[in-house]
Amino acid sequence: MPLCIYSFIGHTVAQIRLIFRPLGKTGTQWTWRDRFLTYVYRFNIPQGSSRDPVTQMHVLRRAKCSDGSWMSDVMPVDQLRVPANIIPRFGAAADHRLTAYNSAEHASEFWLNRFWDKNSYFPLSL
Repeated sequence: MPLCIYSFIGHTVAQIRLIFRPLGKTGTQWTWRDRFLTYVYRFNIPQGSSRDPVTQMHVLRRAKCSDGSWMSDVMPVDQLRVPANIIPRFGAAADHRLTAYNSAEHASEFWLNRFWDKNSYFPLSL
């Protein structure tokens, strides 16, 4: 499930792929002891876009590297703030590969659903 911070300045929306805890060398002290990390895929808000005039929801696109692969990141779990609900943005026609189980894997554009709960509605409405 993607996570986001309500104010987009300095924050991002990301899809968690893995939560893990690095293990250090036995018998040594190190700063990452008992620290959990996440491997995430990032989303971008297209530059210069505001909310859609009809739905009043923000558009998200998968962040991509120059070779076309999805941009990923490793970040500490304690930097995650709140779950977010995203909806695939189909356009004129939906991709025939999409199902209820894989739409987050094949879609490249999404709506950030501000109507999901009251805690996301008010901050995303500003």
